[in-house]
Amino acid sequence: MNKVKEKKFSTPLLLLLLASAVMNEYLQWILFLVLLLWYTISNLRHFFVRKMPGGFFLFCLIFQCFFVGALIYRPGARGYWPFLRDIIITTNMALCWYVASIAVDTLKTDGAEVYRTIILFSFIMSLYSIGIRFVNGTTDYSTFVESGGISGFIVSISLYLMLFKPSSIENHYFGRLVDLIIELAIVLAFVFSFSRTTLIIFLCLILCGEFDSMSAWGKIVLMLALGAIALPYFTPEILDTFLKKVMRSVTEISASNLWDDYNVVMNWRGYEVHRAELAYEKYTVLEKIFGKGFGATVDVGQFAYLVTSESALPFLHNGYYTTLIKGGVVGIVLTIGYYCFAIYHYVKLSIPKYEKRLAIGIIIAMVVSMAVIHGFFWGGAQFIVFLVLVIAEKRSTRGEILVKKF
Repeated sequence: MNKVKEKKFSTPLLLLLLASAVMNEYLQWILFLVLLLWYTISNLRHFFVRKMPGGFFLFCLIFQCFFVGALIYRPGARGYWPFLRDIIITTNMALCWYVASIAVDTLKTDGAEVYRTIILFSFIMSLYSIGIRFVNGTTDYSTFVESGGISGFIVSISLYLMLFKPSSIENHYFGRLVDLIIELAIVLAFVFSFSRTTLIIFLCLILCGEFDSMSAWGKIVLMLALGAIALPYFTPEILDTFLKKVMRSVTEISASNLWDDYNVVMNWRGYEVHRAELAYEKYTVLEKIFGKGFGATVDVGQFAYLVTSESALPFLHNGYYTTLIKGGVVGIVLTIGYYCFAIYHYVKLSIPKYEKRLAIGIIIAMVVSMAVIHGFFWGGAQFIVFLVLVIAEKRSTRGEILVKKF
């Protein structure tokens, strides 16, 4: 019986994870909204929902950007879609939390079952990522990377879970041989992503996380050594281009370059920041405080075509500047408030050390990565992240305090 139980995973959760990975954010928003409404209607008399750590700050930001955007953007005169798109993108973060919470509580899954489901999901996504890249059969760096994209949070969290197993798993997720195959696939997906953001996320997890497993650290060292030996031999063109990309990382988030055509293309993130700062300087005092709300964009001149079919950018790679444009100084304060409260919440929560460290590491990864990607507030929300955070909540010895009845 114990062996059977050890290998158990949740099929409904697996389907939710796969749906969230293959759907775009708009279809995911519709799916999660339907699930939340269905659950609400089905449980009108006994409706329970877990409080979202930092949710007060998130909803304040949503309401602020909604009302400011309604006044400044005037969707009735300029078109509703940019305004509605921002609402969908931002509220998707809350929907991910509530659907993850409801799914875990309704399905009555324990931590080990959820962790196995996440590992199986990551294995499927890793195989897909690796397969797509080699089917294309290219040594061009950009094509190789973009052809098999996998979320940095998915591959980083799953690699962390494989290297530093939670106590609820004991020795293996599915068995020694199966675990080895899964781990190899996830490691390859991690390496082939050639993503600095993925590396940053993973570093945040291990620096905040569990350090008790020397075997896991041995695997990390071995993985780096094999990568250093194999990549120059098998893919020298791709490795050379990636190394140049890493060397450019220091200046890529800067806005101080000379903005000719070459530097705009080579330092696109920096150019976005430069244009955002120019736009913000032209704001009125009230707009600097409260932003321009949902629907606000950043004009990047004739270069917008590089990343969008629109004439201006609705979201920047630097999520903090997106928040500044749409939410002003108040929006930045609310964003920082969300992160600080979420970290404080898990620090104070009475949960096992493993879940505490993992939850804090994930939130710090969200904080750091928001400087180089859209961030969870503006289209980067990942269902897998909130699933892990909900499991941390469920492991609490004060579980009755975490659930609110309406």
